[in-house]
Amino acid sequence: MKRNMISGFLVIAILFSLLLMNVYASEPDWSKIPETNIVLFQPGQTSWEFLTSDSHPGSIAVNEAKASCSDCHRGKEADLAIKSMTHREPTPIIGKEPLKVLSVKAAHDDTYAYFWFRWTSREPSIIRKYQVFDGKEWKGVGGVPRPENVKKGVPAQYEDRLNIMLDDTKLQSFTRNGCFITCHNDLRYMPNEAKKDDVKTHAYLGDKGIKKSDIRKYIPESRTKIDKTGGWSNVRPKEELENMKKEGLFAELLQWRANRTNPIGILDDGYVLEYRLFDSDGKFMEDNYDKDKKQPKYMFDASKTGMKSFPYDQVKNQKYYYISKDIAVPFDPNVEWKKGDAIPDPIIFTPKDNTSTSHGEWKDGSWTVVIKRKLNHGNPLEDKILKPGNIYSVGLALHDDNTTHRFHYVSLPMTIGFDNPKLDINIVKAR
Repeated sequence: MKRNMISGFLVIAILFSLLLMNVYASEPDWSKIPETNIVLFQPGQTSWEFLTSDSHPGSIAVNEAKASCSDCHRGKEADLAIKSMTHREPTPIIGKEPLKVLSVKAAHDDTYAYFWFRWTSREPSIIRKYQVFDGKEWKGVGGVPRPENVKKGVPAQYEDRLNIMLDDTKLQSFTRNGCFITCHNDLRYMPNEAKKDDVKTHAYLGDKGIKKSDIRKYIPESRTKIDKTGGWSNVRPKEELENMKKEGLFAELLQWRANRTNPIGILDDGYVLEYRLFDSDGKFMEDNYDKDKKQPKYMFDASKTGMKSFPYDQVKNQKYYYISKDIAVPFDPNVEWKKGDAIPDPIIFTPKDNTSTSHGEWKDGSWTVVIKRKLNHGNPLEDKILKPGNIYSVGLALHDDNTTHRFHYVSLPMTIGFDNPKLDINIVKAR
């Protein structure tokens, strides 16, 4: 029996090693791909409304579309970070680096584009939200680190993230101003954050529409009017938004997440128009909490993980710090749950469209992340079609060290394309 068990483990180990070899073998030889270093900076509460206001010395150039952010600020990212942290960040994180250097390599074959990223990070932030039993009921712990709580000394607990925002230059405001066009004063944790009740009762965004309760990214073209506080409620009619999608007036958003995509090798593939949205076949997670029953929806499959839950105070020592549908079973309330038992939330799964993937590894003080993105998803209403010979606009962002929302690092708008060394990021042919 013991010999059979050992043989079984060896077979599993060999199969897993072969799987990893197959994944990495499908990638370019990164040692032969040129590397570009890009400086990212903390933007604080810098928003589209600030860029277009009299408070911004370059507002005339922005409003009259005469120059891009890069035209004025390329090479001066340190100055931008200092100004943002001094004047446009009410709750700065003490000790957080103002700048972050992101190393990038890019390659392609006839079907895929491959992106390699590396940045320094003092530790891997892979822990996020959990449902924890307090002896009487299940309560959500962790998740979004609100600025006021961080300021009070409540330990932050969130995942590291890498974001790519991409456009085919149809959205000219993005070409000039990058991801700043999607950041507004009325988003979450911004100066004029929209109230939850107002959002939930909004005809389009709320309970009778796309069922949102807060405001996330949107492009200014999706609104009929924007003032100094933002324009969240002034959404264009649905027919106009659909026409904008047909015209390609949206930005694609790819996200690698250390907690919610990395464990199963998937990629968060979405886009930004009137809101930050999943692709139609891109949903990969759902809440692991039943609000009616006031308990988790799923628990670990003990036959696969050796446990139904784990002690929350041991969360950082867990192999399964996440839960996915392939290692889960429906929650059983009849189990003798103990105080401190924890189950991850949300539950993640492979999306219907899994043609793009990602994987990351933290080692020796750095994250290395590789994203594999299909050149043509066949869905131009939600994804940009990448074609050799074309030039695209791109913005990059990092959430590092247990942060989210505005507490990230961003790039200035850049150019990206195929086999063109004159561009900021050159996607070279893989040999």
